[in-house]
Amino acid sequence: MTKYRSALWVMLGLAARGFAQPSTAPLVLTGAIPLPHVQGRIDHLGLDPKGRWFIPVLGNDREEVLDLAAGTRARTITGIPRPQGVVYSPETNKLFVSSDEGKLYMYDGTSIDPIAALEYGDHVDNLRYDAAERRGYGDEEAGAIAIVDVNTNQRLTQEFKFGAHPEAFQLEKSGLHIYVNVADLKEIAVIDRNPGRIARWPLTSDGNFPMALDQAEHRLFVVSRAPARLVVVDTNSGRAIVDLPCVQNSDDVFYDAALRASAKRTVSA
Repeated sequence: MTKYRSALWVMLGLAARGFAQPSTAPLVLTGAIPLPHVQGRIDHLGLDPKGRWFIPVLGNDREEVLDLAAGTRARTITGIPRPQGVVYSPETNKLFVSSDEGKLYMYDGTSIDPIAALEYGDHVDNLRYDAAERRGYGDEEAGAIAIVDVNTNQRLTQEFKFGAHPEAFQLEKSGLHIYVNVADLKEIAVIDRNPGRIARWPLTSDGNFPMALDQAEHRLFVVSRAPARLVVVDTNSGRAIVDLPCVQNSDDVFYDAALRASAKRTVSA
């Protein structure tokens, strides 16, 4: 992840159907929320239905909460060493923040008062939420994805191990598969949650960190760093069907179902 002092988030559109080439027109800044006291690295972002944007500022040991409607910083959550991932559970009104120091922190979604913390030992990174099962999923340095029951705030005994550190991952909303980037092995691990089998799809590029999913069209968007490529994988076959140039050192990628486009996150100092 590139280190920088203040954040500028630019969404670069790329058609998901037809895979149209990006326009040659320059990028246009459409909006910005100043974060004057933020320094160092920012990690994975999160949104909630209330229009709040959660920003883990790993370099400042805090979580910034932005109000998108007002275009302002709403509050700052302190006391989180090197925060990395964040996810909100609307059903339980809880906020979950992961720490590079090996803990998962839980907060009341309204007051942002701390509720509990789970100890994982080392490096809890990306987080995802399964609303149907009311479970949270998070990757950890031990080379596994662990599961938390968001009702009880307890870690479940089941986990999925890969033999290397997982990076970005995506859950099917109407299915049992979890797609996981395992960058050190240059592969996508595909978990069948019932009964827990893991298939592996090899990649030719190195450093496959970001991932987004278009489940309806059976498309998985994976961005690699060496070389910088956007690879589109058919989830029915596991084959790469499109391979395009991409921005350097990407750390997150998002899919906009309404626009039917993927968007790469880039940053500027």
